Amino acid sequence: MKTRLTNNWELKILSVVLAIVLWLIVVNVSDPEKTTTITNIPITITNEDAVTGQEKVYEVISGKTATVKVTGPRTIVDSLEASSFEATADLSKLSMTNAVEVEVELVKASYRSKVDIDVETTMRIEVEDLITQEFTIQENTSGSVKDGYVIYDTSLKDANVSVTAPESVMATIAKVAVSVNVQGANRDFTVTSAIQAYDSRGNVIDAKSKKISFGLATTEVALTVYPVKQVPIKYQIDETAYPNAVISATNISREYIMVAGRKEALDSINEINLDTTSLVITEEQSQYELTYSYDDLLPEGVYVYGEDTSVTLKVTTDAIITKTFTVPVSEIAIKSLGDGFSASHETTGNITYIIRGRKSLLDAFVPEDNPLFVSTKDLGEGVYDLEVQMDLDETIELITPLRITVRVMSKDRPTDPTSDEPSSEQGSSDSNTSGGNENTTGENVTTPASGEVTPDPESGSDTSEGTEPANEGV
Repeated sequence: MKTRLTNNWELKILSVVLAIVLWLIVVNVSDPEKTTTITNIPITITNEDAVTGQEKVYEVISGKTATVKVTGPRTIVDSLEASSFEATADLSKLSMTNAVEVEVELVKASYRSKVDIDVETTMRIEVEDLITQEFTIQENTSGSVKDGYVIYDTSLKDANVSVTAPESVMATIAKVAVSVNVQGANRDFTVTSAIQAYDSRGNVIDAKSKKISFGLATTEVALTVYPVKQVPIKYQIDETAYPNAVISATNISREYIMVAGRKEALDSINEINLDTTSLVITEEQSQYELTYSYDDLLPEGVYVYGEDTSVTLKVTTDAIITKTFTVPVSEIAIKSLGDGFSASHETTGNITYIIRGRKSLLDAFVPEDNPLFVSTKDLGEGVYDLEVQMDLDETIELITPLRITVRVMSKDRPTDPTSDEPSSEQGSSDSNTSGGNENTTGENVTTPASGEVTPDPESGSDTSEGTEPANEGV
């Protein structure tokens, strides 16, 4: 037996080797080795507390899925897909550059010794501080209430909410609000609404993807719905209370307001009347403003709808003043002389007159542009005591009674200046002007030689303005 085993041992060893080689040849021919690349393998992140436990938050910026190169028997390799692998990234092994190696292994344990895996992915993350900020909760309404109604007020059960988010995300939050649909509302109601963050364009920021958390998920919103009404604003200024001024213009900031309230309260108001008795007008001032608070104008239970809190009445006035002027009698025009007649001033010296009117007009008053005159219409020869007149704007009046003596003469024959006594327009004489040497106040005046005055002479320019009231005579 021993001899049989040892006989030709070289051949026997060779046959075993050949058998193994033949087996390997057969195996490689029927199931050869293969290398392939598999992508999009989901990565499970472990030990997140290594980052988030330090009041920080992270975001994967590259390596969100793994890519591997596998080498093994074709029958095994061809059966592999992304779901055949488990990939993990352990954040406790995060490097100083915020990178972490991805570990990949086959799900099926029996394949692990037959397949080589070469991981080609490194996960990189961005780490930033997690901050918390307090926000006032606002309300966003959508839809329209019933016609004739308004949302007068909204109140929230919670006025503020704490928001926690990455620092970069927090910078994009413009407001925190709840949304309420008010379509068709005509009475008070309360709803519970989710709290959301909005950017500066009014878009909702996705809280989950941006790692935003709220101290409250929802809050209650109570809405007050009132009927609304348009009410006119009226006023009246008693101009008789201001004898020394004229109301030249008025302007009101609003001619009507929108008010809201319960129906029974709205029915009690149809207009608003402003009290103007507090207006005090002085000569020195021309612009006045009276401001009225709506709180003082509206009855209980009625509220202004809108942002205005008051209405303003502006009043422009023009003071009534007097001005005194003095002109030579010789500059008083003699008008309306009949054909064949001439006239001369019997009264000599200066004459003073007072006018009364609106300050804006009197400040611009020029005596040369408004000459004094007397009318001799239908008068024949004689000496007449005539009323001095002036063509004035209807808002200006000549408040000084003025009269002068005028001699009317025929051009056909000379007239003895001393032969006639002064007469009124109706033929009566005026004793205060006899002789032409005294004015109507009894003052002595110098009497220059009388000259003949032709119809409608041009006025002179040497006028002066006085500050004292005029005498009623010359």
